[in-house]
Amino acid sequence: MKRQWKRIAAICFCLCFASGAFAKRVPFKRMLDIEKVRKYNLDAEFIKETGDLKIYYRDENDQVKFLIYHPSNKVDVVVSTTVEKLDGSDSGSGSQSKIQRGYRYRYKVASAKTSQQSMRTMVLEMTTPKTAPMNIKPPKGWYFRRTLNSKVRNWVRWSGLPRAPHEKSTYIAPGAELQNFTLDAPGLPGILAAYSGGSAKRNILNEAVESPGFHANYVKGSVVGPVPEPAVFDAALFAQYIGGLYDQGVKLGWVDGDKKTFPVRDRFRKRLFSAIEAAEAGKTAVAKRAFQSVLAETQSLVKRKLVEPEIDALLTVNIQYLLERM
Repeated sequence: MKRQWKRIAAICFCLCFASGAFAKRVPFKRMLDIEKVRKYNLDAEFIKETGDLKIYYRDENDQVKFLIYHPSNKVDVVVSTTVEKLDGSDSGSGSQSKIQRGYRYRYKVASAKTSQQSMRTMVLEMTTPKTAPMNIKPPKGWYFRRTLNSKVRNWVRWSGLPRAPHEKSTYIAPGAELQNFTLDAPGLPGILAAYSGGSAKRNILNEAVESPGFHANYVKGSVVGPVPEPAVFDAALFAQYIGGLYDQGVKLGWVDGDKKTFPVRDRFRKRLFSAIEAAEAGKTAVAKRAFQSVLAETQSLVKRKLVEPEIDALLTVNIQYLLERM
C-alpha cells in the first residue's frame, strides 16, 4: 500500500511540473451544474456569450415560456493566506471566546480585471465544529456570519455592503483587492474549500421555476484554513499527509513553476519524501533529522520567494507538530 501511494505521488508530481502550468495561483472555478438545473425545471440552456441561464417552464396556460437567470458567479478571484501562531492571549474579544492554542488566518481577496461582477461575499467551509473559529473580523465596511452545525455545512461568511444613499458599495470591484479577512481557530493549518460570489442583476422568478441555488452562484477554490488534529496520531500516516499537502500546494500554484528553478524544487521535494520514507520505515531518529533539514530548507525557499506563504504555513506548522510527537 505504501509503495502504491509513493508511486501515485511521484506520477502526480511529474505531471504537475511537466505541464509547467503552476507558476501562478490557480483562480477559483465557476460553479454551474446545468444538468441539475434541468432536472428541476422543464429545461435549461447555458448562454455562453453572457454566462446567463435560459430556464424554460410552463405557464398557467400550459404554454412553454422562459426567463433569463443571472448567476452571481461571474468573478475571477484569487485568495491568498498568511498564518501566524497565537499564544492564547492574542485571541478572543467581546462575545467571542478565547482559544488556548491555535492560529490566526488572514485572507486577501483579489478580483481580476476580467471579472464581470463586483465580489460581494466570501465563504470559508470548515471541516468540523472542532475547529470552530473565534475572533472573526471582517474588513472595514463588511460584516460576518458563521454557522456551526455538524449535520450541514460549517462555514464562515464575510459579506460586503451594497451601495447606499450617499455611500459607496464595499464590494470588491474588478481589478481591485481587499485584505484583513481574519479569524482565529484551534487545530492545524490544512487545505479547505472556499467560495466567492458576485453582485448579479436581480432575478425575478415565478412559482414554476426552481432556482439554481448555491452551486450556480459561487466560484469555488482552495485556501489554507484550520483542520482538526488527528484523533489518533500515527507518525507515518501524518508524514504522508504532509507530503500530500505539499503536492496539493503545487497544483494550486503555491510553488514557483519557473523551469529555471526546477532543480531547486526537485531537490527539495526529494528531501521531503526521503524524510517521509524514513517515518514510514519507523526510523525515528533518521526521520527527525531529515524533517528538521526540510524545515530549514523551507525557510530558504520562502526567502527566495520560491514558495508562497501557504506552503510555509502548511509545512512548518505540521512538521513541527510531527516532530513534537515522534
